[in-house]
Amino acid sequence: MTETSKSDKPLGLASTDGLGAWVPVEERMPASGAVVLACYRNALGNWRRIRASWIAAKTEESGSESDIGEYDEATDTYYDPEGWYEQIDNWDDGFSAVGVNQGTITHWMPLPAPPRGA
Repeated sequence: MTETSKSDKPLGLASTDGLGAWVPVEERMPASGAVVLACYRNALGNWRRIRASWIAAKTEESGSESDIGEYDEATDTYYDPEGWYEQIDNWDDGFSAVGVNQGTITHWMPLPAPPRGA
């Protein structure tokens, strides 16, 4: 689920259609690992909304095949670097995440519940 716009405001910032309000990251971050709706301006200047997770430092252990893990000598553990990760669940290797590096996340909001009985 991604959308882009050249408007000065993140899409839906004024009207969130019952989802709640956009939370500026300067005010607070979501819980580490929680999947949320996040918004940023991409390299083309367009606002983009994505499903993403904020990973706080030393909270998410890297998988054995990870090429981004950062080693922590004190705990003898590899951790994913702190940052935002777009959540992609339509690849055939399961639920995947990629680092957001095309822009800086500025706002986030909780995801709505999925439809009932669909």
